[in-house]
Amino acid sequence: MYRKAGSSTPVSSRNGGFTLLETLIALAIISGVLVTVLVTLDYHIDATGRIRAMTTATLLAREKVEDITINGLPVVSEGDFAPAFP
Repeated sequence: MYRKAGSSTPVSSRNGGFTLLETLIALAIISGVLVTVLVTLDYHIDATGRIRAMTTATLLAREKVEDITINGLPVVSEGDFAPAFP
């Protein structure tokens, strides 16, 4: 133990820094939060892609139903949604 200059009380050798254990626990917590955020972000990006595809398919189906309603059943039983969705 050391003594402060002009003081008779001893000063601890630990001067307020973090121990290795405290640092490792903090890194483990930060790692857990980071992994959780990345997994959640990946899930939401995937869900956005699925929702976009479902919305596109729904709108194209509605367009074909309206076309059949107005013009009747087509002679050709296959085709595409040209030019945007071949």
